[in-house]
Amino acid sequence: KSLVERGHIPTVFEANPKGCGGIWLGDDATDPVIYDGLVTNLPKEVVQFHAMDFDEAGGSYIRQAEMLRYLKKYEERFGLGKWVRLGCKVTKITRNGGRWDVVYNTKNTQETSSFDAVVVANGHYAVPHYADVPGVLEWAADDDSKVSHAAGYRNPDPYRNKTVLIIGARSSGTDLAREIGEVGTMVFISDPTCFGVHRKGNRVRVPSRGLSVGKGGQVLFKGKPVLDNAPIDSVVYATGYKYTFPFLDLSSLGLTLDPDGKYVTGLTLQMIPPHPTPPSIFFTGLPMSVAPFPLVEAQSVFLASILSGTADLSPDTTPKRKPRLTHFLRSQWEYCKDLYRRSNTYPPKKLAETFSRLDVVQQLYNDRSERSPEYPGDPDDFRRVQYEVDWKARTWKSIEPPAAKL
Repeated sequence: KSLVERGHIPTVFEANPKGCGGIWLGDDATDPVIYDGLVTNLPKEVVQFHAMDFDEAGGSYIRQAEMLRYLKKYEERFGLGKWVRLGCKVTKITRNGGRWDVVYNTKNTQETSSFDAVVVANGHYAVPHYADVPGVLEWAADDDSKVSHAAGYRNPDPYRNKTVLIIGARSSGTDLAREIGEVGTMVFISDPTCFGVHRKGNRVRVPSRGLSVGKGGQVLFKGKPVLDNAPIDSVVYATGYKYTFPFLDLSSLGLTLDPDGKYVTGLTLQMIPPHPTPPSIFFTGLPMSVAPFPLVEAQSVFLASILSGTADLSPDTTPKRKPRLTHFLRSQWEYCKDLYRRSNTYPPKKLAETFSRLDVVQQLYNDRSERSPEYPGDPDDFRRVQYEVDWKARTWKSIEPPAAKL
């Protein structure tokens, strides 16, 4: 959308032959990430692109089908489908003189096309990351089906009356702890943010540091059983995904991928590699724990401005973070505003309106964050809150769910 608005001619290679939408297509064959009970962990008023709001009808927290309808409507409204080539999997991108050769596979052929610039927007929910937990592989040596990743989780039925160890306590880990806890006998949750063992009902929170699994399936903390006579039946990793770029030689761009695939170092503004200069290859969507659509919208406006020659490419003065925190922004809102400023795309009035809207989205995001469950697996009451926003007046209110009857 941003490229077309600036007069560029994009070609979008989408590997899935069924359509655009990424993980929200809900296609187990290509993007097996969406589980049956998944509901967005951010309200739609935060998630949506600024260029098009969701329909006001319905709740603030939505399921896969509604998200896909929104993305399809966005595609249709801005006429984006004509730029997309479905069923084209990119296998190699190389520099050739001043241009880029892109090799891609279709259903029956392999083809190569040449471009002035490339945008890498392949997402990061394809290759599961497995944290190293001592003892798990040895315990599961006789039956590797006892170990799985949240990427393959669909519903809690396989864990009924089971004792389960969930490794990871962010969004998916918390959801799985709640769902499995409702049908399972006992759920252990490995959480890097806690410093001692805590039990709440049939859920036990264990610090990630010091966690291991004994040969008999005992969950151990600092070598001692967390609970007596409670061997686990299954382990589910909710430890996120790796960044992968199998079609690119990152070193030729001056970039380095962490051996565990958890971060990419060398990028300026999370987007621009050191080589080539002037920049003609860009990365989008790498930051973590953000409202993704507004963020990539800002990135798209910025990269389109670079290709149009209007961008401010002065050095980024943001202090660098530890490598493992590379893609965790200090403030996603200030980051987006910086990109809009640097793009020199919007006149002052529209820029001010964009910033004002971002301020409202930030307020909604913060309100949602304050409602996060205190303990992994607690009821997701935050998803029952309804937000009403007057985007013209830049005001909003939350409608609290009625109190449960005793």
